[in-house]
Amino acid sequence: MPFRHSGLNPIDEILTLFFYIPIIITIHIPRLEVKAAIICLFKNGRDNMQKMIMVIGCVLIGLLSGCTTTVRQIGPIGVDALRQNARSLAQEWEGHYYWFSEQKLSWLDAKRYAEEAGGYLVIIDSAEENEFVKAHMREPWSWIGVHSTNFESAPWITVKGGSLYYENWDVGEGWDPRQQPFVGLLINGKMHDFNGANEYYRFIVEWDSL
Repeated sequence: MPFRHSGLNPIDEILTLFFYIPIIITIHIPRLEVKAAIICLFKNGRDNMQKMIMVIGCVLIGLLSGCTTTVRQIGPIGVDALRQNARSLAQEWEGHYYWFSEQKLSWLDAKRYAEEAGGYLVIIDSAEENEFVKAHMREPWSWIGVHSTNFESAPWITVKGGSLYYENWDVGEGWDPRQQPFVGLLINGKMHDFNGANEYYRFIVEWDSL
């Protein structure tokens, strides 16, 4: 049986082969906007050469942008892995270290997770620290290390048992510690109290030193 030629010249055949390499690489790029761009180019490119050049460009952009994405933003991390690699995973500020979780837990579970990792839910002691934490948040709100005492004279304390040195409550918040005993930080830097019974949010772990 005679060999049937594909109809493409040798250069086009090579380009067709190499066109699929960046597509395979793309699978490992976590950025959805890059994947979407590649799919669009795949559909709209006029020829194999054009497609390959544009796709390789998108892949390079994805890989370069991925270089600035640290492990702490990629996905859930086990508490043992966090404890062992905290220094490389956390953000440093004024000698303290902060890790911003990807996973979502209840306040009590987040507190336990932080303590098992050798730290504690973040305690914000100043407006400057609040700005640092706010700048690194990626979700609408995250648990912080403040909760209710059920005593009206001093309704809120930190997870270390001390009083609050800094408070930045949102409008209408912080007045009902009995019904909403757990505190989270909104992405605008404002504190918000929650019931916490069936609420699962990201959280922030702080270490005094590592």
